[in-house]
Amino acid sequence: MAAENPSPAPCSWAGRSTTSPSPALVTSSPGSGPPPFSIEQRYRYYRHSHILETISRKQEQQFIEEGCTHKLRGTIKPDIVLHSDYNLLGAALIIDLKFPCPSSNDPTWRSYGRNSAYDGLTQGQVYQQALDGKAFMLTPRGFF
Repeated sequence: MAAENPSPAPCSWAGRSTTSPSPALVTSSPGSGPPPFSIEQRYRYYRHSHILETISRKQEQQFIEEGCTHKLRGTIKPDIVLHSDYNLLGAALIIDLKFPCPSSNDPTWRSYGRNSAYDGLTQGQVYQQALDGKAFMLTPRGFF
């Protein structure tokens, strides 16, 4: 009788990478290094020690499929990041897409609550602190 493969441990941690490109990154040619921008790249940001690391889409999806969404607590996921010097952990510009209703309303950054790792800050402030770049909101009416 063949041995059965054991099931993966619940909420396994697939490992982290701060240097390898994530599937969230758009590449122009193979082997050319990271592109100058990423789309919906998830980061884990340790605010008090100012440590930032990437979480791949594969890892993110694994956490969700395993029911381990608590492992995504305290992470950030800006819509578009234009990277400075091709550095995935730094930004020249951070763009978050906002679609206020009605469209005549001005967009606002979401504020983090007291149970958050980012209590007292807005989404834009956290993006700027974590990625060391300027954060803007882009709406159908333009940049804010």
